[in-house]
Amino acid sequence: MKNRSALRLLLLSKIISGFAQGISMLSIPWYFSTQGADYSTFGLVYIVITLSTAVWGLYAGTLIDRYSRKAIFTGINIFGLIILMFTAWAGFHWGKVPEPLIYLVFGSTIFIYNIHYPCLYAFGQEISEKEHYGKMNSLIEIQGQATAIFAGAIGAVLLSGTDGGVMNLMGFEIRLGMEFHPWELHEIFLMDGITYGISILLISLIRYQKIEDLAETIA
Repeated sequence: MKNRSALRLLLLSKIISGFAQGISMLSIPWYFSTQGADYSTFGLVYIVITLSTAVWGLYAGTLIDRYSRKAIFTGINIFGLIILMFTAWAGFHWGKVPEPLIYLVFGSTIFIYNIHYPCLYAFGQEISEKEHYGKMNSLIEIQGQATAIFAGAIGAVLLSGTDGGVMNLMGFEIRLGMEFHPWELHEIFLMDGITYGISILLISLIRYQKIEDLAETIA
């Protein structure tokens, strides 16, 4: 397979950022439930964001077709980095994350999802031969599911912490053998922001030649 190293870097950047994104998206509804907040506002925000993504999804497709997939990946990671780092700073500064910024993180992450995955598949096909499309798509699916499961498990530990070295997860007691204090929301957002930075670095290292261009050169 041509561009093997480029594909590895692409998937590695997705694993790192996807892991932290999963924890952030888990932490937001968890935060509202533990704070005893009114879910009506969160529900309204979720509906507005969902309706907005229907339009955004169509526009995102035109961007993927028009511009460099590597540039798009870099751009959305920079966008995520700015949003998460600013929100984390606000949380450390005020001692808690203001609610509007929580919604901003939630909405921006969903918008990133809606361009990230189509761009990921398109980029993968751009640097892979046609006979490897099935294998590449399966690899992306497996990697995505495994990352989501791992993010959920680690997120539960970060958000709930332990009591005497024991974590209570949905009524099940899991003995970890160590005391772990729950993370604050802004600490989780800081970790997420850092992973965006790591992803930007990994994407900048990607070097590849489009398979169609390579075929034309050989011809």
